[in-house]
Amino acid sequence: MSPTIETTQTQEAPDCNGAMADYIEKMMGLKLSKLQKIAKKKGIADEAIQGAATGAENEEDAKEVLIQMLLKAQSMKLKMELVPSPTRARKPAPSLEEEMKAQTCLLCPGCIRPPKHEGNCMDGQCNDIFLPESPKKESGIDGAAEAARHKEIKWEQQRKMEEMNRLEDEAQERKEARCKEEARRKAAQAAEAEARCQEEARIKAAQEAAAAEARKKVEEEEARRKAEQAARQKALAEGVARRKAADEEARRKAAEADEEQALRVKAAEEAQRQAAEEEAKEAELQEAQRQAAEEEAKEAELWRAAVEVAEKEARDKKAQEEKAAEAEEDAREAARARRRAAEEVAMAEMDERCVETFLSCVTCDWREPIRTPLKGSNLYTKHIRPCRPAGTSVDIKDSGFRSLGNFLQFLENEGLLRLKPGLSDPVVTQIRIDACRKYKYVARPQSSPAKEATQEEYFTPQSTPVKEVSLRPQCTPSSASRMLSFQ
Repeated sequence: MSPTIETTQTQEAPDCNGAMADYIEKMMGLKLSKLQKIAKKKGIADEAIQGAATGAENEEDAKEVLIQMLLKAQSMKLKMELVPSPTRARKPAPSLEEEMKAQTCLLCPGCIRPPKHEGNCMDGQCNDIFLPESPKKESGIDGAAEAARHKEIKWEQQRKMEEMNRLEDEAQERKEARCKEEARRKAAQAAEAEARCQEEARIKAAQEAAAAEARKKVEEEEARRKAEQAARQKALAEGVARRKAADEEARRKAAEADEEQALRVKAAEEAQRQAAEEEAKEAELQEAQRQAAEEEAKEAELWRAAVEVAEKEARDKKAQEEKAAEAEEDAREAARARRRAAEEVAMAEMDERCVETFLSCVTCDWREPIRTPLKGSNLYTKHIRPCRPAGTSVDIKDSGFRSLGNFLQFLENEGLLRLKPGLSDPVVTQIRIDACRKYKYVARPQSSPAKEATQEEYFTPQSTPVKEVSLRPQCTPSSASRMLSFQ
């Protein structure tokens, strides 16, 4: 191919693909009889046309086979015209319209890629078409063979679609299983939290009941003490009244002493007796006051004991809460460690897969050698990714390299290729095939800034001030004055 044709191919490859798709769509819109007439005009044998019609399953397949035969016939004609010979001079380069009318690849039947493209051939659904191990040059077009080849390609496409659907169904089933497991785990956590809340409520209710019982006992003791104090005050008032009455009686008897000596002696004896009784009552009153002071002291001791019990319960509850918080923090730390370990394993596997896929694409014998120089993005999209193992993915962003530039720099440091220096968009100038064949990948240590930031976020201490609540009872002025009066 001349330099002019190569330049036209490089600049107008996207337009070529679009024109080819328009041409195929236009031809598919024609009737089968019309396509057969066009094929006959293009020089295709009647046996090939009839074989394509009988070998196809339906009219659509017959149309596709005829269009493929037309493209192949045109490409063979164009190829023969472009080949120079001693008796025929080289013809000028074909125009873009002439190239669209011919099959563009010239290598694989059904390929829609431009002539002399790089990489694997691809069909209309962008599926790879691989060259046979020993391709044979065809001298003519066989309609039955073309129909059979079309059926085989169509069957292969259906098989790939079924395989993709099966993989999608399996992925959906795994996703649903994970969702169910997550729902079950959340339900278990909710039930555990509910049980913990019920246990805390039960303990709190028991504590409140004990405190209420203690307060009730204190109130009953206070009421009993007040009743006894009122009775003592009443008895004291009655004694004072009786003493006053006795004094009046003694004065009256002293005034009547002259009237009757016997009465005065009797009055004096009665006065002495009453004085003795009053002294005895005074002694009883002092004893009652002493007993009241002792009871007040006992009441204060009971109150202090109740306060100490409440403070101890509060300390025990706080210790339990701290222990539960520590256990929860340990569980979260273990989960974070497992998640980081899984991420590191997946990243290491992706690193090894990226390197092994690169080695496979450059050392593969059935592929055309990769021509350099070429951009690193083209090496990645057109050569490395198509060579990944079936059922796997190759994504630089999920590996430890993080970017295509870092990956290519790593390959250059390992001596597998050479990059053009001083470019932000890397360009590969040389691929060392011998070094790639001998190279053995060794896992490299992983380091992720996101992991360090996550660790810093989780392990940053946070200090939350805890408000201490005093369980000591508040003493009112009236109760304080009563306690001081008894003391």
